[in-house]
Amino acid sequence: MATSSSSTQASFKTISTLDSDAVYLALHYRERRDDNEPYHWAFVQFADSGCTETVYMNAENADLRLDTDNWAYIERYEWKPADSKSLVVMYELQIPDGVSSEDVYGMIRSKGREVVREKSTYRRFYGSFNCRVWLFEVLDVLYKNGYITAPVSARDIMSSAQEAAQVCHSNFGRKQCYSVTTHILV
Repeated sequence: MATSSSSTQASFKTISTLDSDAVYLALHYRERRDDNEPYHWAFVQFADSGCTETVYMNAENADLRLDTDNWAYIERYEWKPADSKSLVVMYELQIPDGVSSEDVYGMIRSKGREVVREKSTYRRFYGSFNCRVWLFEVLDVLYKNGYITAPVSARDIMSSAQEAAQVCHSNFGRKQCYSVTTHILV
């Protein structure tokens, strides 16, 4: 599995606790075509209910801070080259009083992200997947700007991720499900 550069600085935070509105991260893994090509991999974040927004992001450098230029536009239904990573975020924001969801999505759009108001886009874009990793995370920029809260510690997040990845390995084998705890920067 291709790993991120040591100089990369990525950070994610929780937006939900374990309730009906919990946000889950699913790992979609694609086999590389040959030994000389990096693995294809992508993250999908979605909510069980109330999910109406989808954001496609190129995360080539895995540095998703708002003040960087790493949020390049990614065409819907198209895969980037083998050495790239793609993020698809589908979430129901928990925002404080006085802040509208349009404020949040406007901030995302202002940096060239695409916001798609269609829950079913997830299924069309990825189809079926084998790995469902229980990471309750969202972009750090929303956390820093006060749009979300982070009640769960990073230790709890990574512990849940490792447990889910191990279960996935047992059920589907390592070729289909790779432990994200090695590759997600927090």
